[in-house]
Amino acid sequence: MVGVARAFNRLLKRYHPVRFDGLERLPAGPVLLVGDETSLAVARSLALVRGGDPGLAFAFEATDAAEVRALLPSLGLEGAAVVERRPGGAHLGELAEAVGARLRAQPSSRLVMTGQAQTIQALRARLAEGGPGVSGKNKAYWSVGRVGLD
Repeated sequence: MVGVARAFNRLLKRYHPVRFDGLERLPAGPVLLVGDETSLAVARSLALVRGGDPGLAFAFEATDAAEVRALLPSLGLEGAAVVERRPGGAHLGELAEAVGARLRAQPSSRLVMTGQAQTIQALRARLAEGGPGVSGKNKAYWSVGRVGLD
């Protein structure tokens, strides 16, 4: 995935703005978007739709966390948590803690999870272990060993 985020940023600067249908249908109020590199465009679009809403928070898993962190300011996503992806999902506890911390800081947040199906499933299970089930919207963009999810 190295270089993909950088290439996306160049494309974004060239053809700005990027917008995804449906984000304006999210209810008003705080939103926590969780995803991976494939979710950066959705996060950027959400930030644009919400016009700098301080109730927005983001958490990402990334193959190259340093590259994604360097890209975030140019996308207007400063302050997002970024966790380095590790083999066998070894990073998921750290990602769940980052998500949980943001949910505790803003308990009324609407949780929106995008990206890899296995990460979404694992995060939902880990967050449920820590208390009541997590409700929200989910959109798996990809899954290991599968094609054509979206």
